[in-house]
Amino acid sequence: MKYLIDSHVLIWLREGDRRLSKVARQLLESVDDTPVVSIVTNFELAAKAARGFVKPATSIDTMIAEFLWGNDGVSLPILSIHCRKLEQLPAIHGDPFDRMLVAQSTVESLPLVTGDETLRRYGCEIIW
Repeated sequence: MKYLIDSHVLIWLREGDRRLSKVARQLLESVDDTPVVSIVTNFELAAKAARGFVKPATSIDTMIAEFLWGNDGVSLPILSIHCRKLEQLPAIHGDPFDRMLVAQSTVESLPLVTGDETLRRYGCEIIW
């Protein structure tokens, strides 16, 4: 199974944060499933690192590349069809990064691994 990962999930996994659910941790550690990281996650984490909200040991690009390589994951670009879907989403969530992940999750039929309960209101499949 392929699944899309929210940015906080990557950080919590890397830091061993206890807020990461047992279900999410098991999925992320499974060798039978394929993690997908959106380029929007690179952008969000880089923006947060630049403002000091996230302090990774390496660059964001390196951190994500190492995760993808070590987990046979794939990167997901932002396509025009994702942007069209984003335009159609109701303004339930104010974070544009999370809204794009919802759009990509919906268009690509990928469950989204996230602890953000507000995103459930969009009707996309959430794993937590």
